[in-house]
Amino acid sequence: MSQKMHEMLADAIAQHDAPLMGLASLLRHADAGEDLASIGQVLLQRAQAYPNDAHAYMDFSTVLHLTGEHEDALAVQAEAIMLQPHYTIPAARPQPGLTLLALMGPGDLEANTPVEFLLQDSDVKLELLYLRADEAFPEQVPAHDIMLVAVASTEANQPLLALLADYVSNWPRPVISRPEQIRMLSPDRAPVALSGLPGVAMPLAVRADCSALGRLAAAQLPVSVRPAKGDTRWYRIETPAQLAAYLAAAEGVEFFVASAAGDGAQALRRVVLIDGEPCVCDDMRRHRPALSSIQQRLNLPYLCVDCAELPGGELLVVDVSNAKGSFTDVQRKAFRDLLGRVAAQWTSISCSVAGASL
Repeated sequence: MSQKMHEMLADAIAQHDAPLMGLASLLRHADAGEDLASIGQVLLQRAQAYPNDAHAYMDFSTVLHLTGEHEDALAVQAEAIMLQPHYTIPAARPQPGLTLLALMGPGDLEANTPVEFLLQDSDVKLELLYLRADEAFPEQVPAHDIMLVAVASTEANQPLLALLADYVSNWPRPVISRPEQIRMLSPDRAPVALSGLPGVAMPLAVRADCSALGRLAAAQLPVSVRPAKGDTRWYRIETPAQLAAYLAAAEGVEFFVASAAGDGAQALRRVVLIDGEPCVCDDMRRHRPALSSIQQRLNLPYLCVDCAELPGGELLVVDVSNAKGSFTDVQRKAFRDLLGRVAAQWTSISCSVAGASL
């Protein structure tokens, strides 16, 4: 990025109550060669100069997440949400085709569906509304055509999802990604939900504290382990020494543990499924029926599946999430088409109900 463009950007984001940049825009600037630390410094100075500028706090929080300063990011994000829980990302085109309300939870970049990336350069206006489990939900929300529950199925989000299930149960607009279905994505619930699907294998996982994990591992090595909170990566433990080293470095006190299936599996792939259609690379096309059955069983219109092919041809599912993705143009089009279908179906139903009441 040229010095002149850098100065123009700095001048724009330094303005009081400047529009929210958002995650997708900030990453675009980083890809274009702009220094995120410099952007963060401008945002920090703006927040200090204008303590009620929620946009400055929220964008600064995002920059901190992107630069790896997660604890500071969460603290700044909490300040932003306290100042203003509602944020708007305008449509990229002059005339918005739809308005999508996304219910969000506080947290890091994996705490919510990455909806900003899915709507990049689209005609959809995005309203982001941050909610907390320890605060009352609003009686009035921003006007919208469709609601998306974007809250991810993390351990920290479980209380919020439980409350949201009741909050959106009789919503007067179409809702995609129901909270009760999102909760099924947790590591101990997803394998149960997917059990019995032809061509699909997902090892059962159980919760365990440190002592229980030690007993389980002693009885059955190798195992796969991940913390219940925080890090969402699975770690393969093959020896007692590896387990001791893992527990010594782990920050959590509770874990998910599963049998380490997957010996001889091909490389791990991330597949995004949108409204029943898997966006797959060529070597995963033979698993389309299995992938579609996973989405049907979990009943979520946006789903990300980390998986691999086992030597016997089964699809080994390692993780399912509503908060990941790879964000290709194909996926963006599929998501926009999904919103269009949902809106059209709602309009048709509303017209039929109105006609029947005449």
